[in-house]
Amino acid sequence: MSSPGCRFHLFAVVNLALIFISAPEVRGQIVYEPEAYRQLADASVQTPPAGTRITLQNWQNYRRFLPVGMQAAYSGKYAFRIGNEAEYQIEVAPTRHYTLPQRYLDDTAKYQGREQLVATPGGGYTLSPLPGGTRGLPFGATPAEPNLGYKVMYNWWLAYWPQISHFYDEITTLDRYRNVAHQTVDFAFYRLSHLSEDGLPAALPYARGYLNSTRLVILAPEQMKYNTTLQMWPEDPATYPDFYSFVPNQRHSFRIATTAICAPMGGSDFVQDDLGFQHPHFKVTYLGLKKLLTRIQDPVKGRESASYNVGASFPGWPTPDSGKWQIRDLHLIELQPLPAQSNYCYSHRVIYIDKETWFNVFTEMYDADGKFWKLHWNNVAPLRDGSSEVLVNPASQVSGVMLDFKGNHASIDRFRDMTVGGEVPRQYQNTEQLAFPAGLQQVLQ
Repeated sequence: MSSPGCRFHLFAVVNLALIFISAPEVRGQIVYEPEAYRQLADASVQTPPAGTRITLQNWQNYRRFLPVGMQAAYSGKYAFRIGNEAEYQIEVAPTRHYTLPQRYLDDTAKYQGREQLVATPGGGYTLSPLPGGTRGLPFGATPAEPNLGYKVMYNWWLAYWPQISHFYDEITTLDRYRNVAHQTVDFAFYRLSHLSEDGLPAALPYARGYLNSTRLVILAPEQMKYNTTLQMWPEDPATYPDFYSFVPNQRHSFRIATTAICAPMGGSDFVQDDLGFQHPHFKVTYLGLKKLLTRIQDPVKGRESASYNVGASFPGWPTPDSGKWQIRDLHLIELQPLPAQSNYCYSHRVIYIDKETWFNVFTEMYDADGKFWKLHWNNVAPLRDGSSEVLVNPASQVSGVMLDFKGNHASIDRFRDMTVGGEVPRQYQNTEQLAFPAGLQQVLQ
């Protein structure tokens, strides 16, 4: 969790089977309305001062600064809701400046203008040239019209990721009866092209046309230990990814079909397209630059299990001492499937992207009938890069939650022991082997 932009959610691809019983229809459901997004606070409006406290009693006074999915939780129309307890008080803190690594910013300035949007026969846009051999934000730090929504989408897709990242994902899932299941996944991420790293080319010599590769090894529960999934994402945004699976008791790997893009993943709250989608297959509308409350977690406390209330009325809500709420400028884009995507799972997907760092902090999904369905919320924490504080994928992500407001299911991630670059343990450093299917034979070694 998607994901470019930390959309990935690891539970979605590791086949942990949970049986969820369908929830009854929710009365007064929220439906997609462009006006709801137009009413969010524009970047020019005066914001609540630091120290302002937002509660269940006064939230309507500040709803313009709350993502629409959060408004749904405040509304009381769904089982997942913001409660009246003190832990749900949002206190506005001063907004801090975050950025991207300086090398990536330098590459943005150097390569800006080389990428162009090219219309596709299906009605969308792709990139030319393909981004494997370029670096930086393809449309610069301040993209402009025409086609601003598409430019924002591709900037988000190609925002900075380290060449190697490694962490453990502690996953908790809840069904509508609050039954809980746990899973631990060993996650290694490899950036193969569109690199901005000292001493490395834009594309590794063995990238083979791929942008990213992710390797997921289940460590718990015991009965699933060492089941492994490899996801390989091409640099061509219109091409479907390659998925491979290694099953220990069979001692071999096999390729998984990736065309069932709306199929539930392993009985979870995610469908395959939540991990990543084919960008040219969507119409993209720019909804504006908005000032919205965004949670910034403490780099240490944000990774602690005690910092998230899994059993709360809003599962995964962070504890007050684990971070602060800031009002940040976010680009909002809305994606609608083009006709080629017939019977697509979502009628609308709205993505909230931080203006300074191109980090995806919220995503909202609506079902085929236009009813509000899911909220995906990423909690992030800054890292030090010289004298600057940066937010980068995946290293800055400390937790994430996917809430299914229709089915009353929740999937919560906590990312621990994050390392990047040269700090990644030695056994994960062999990108040429581990980022490709041949490396799956090394799982049990």
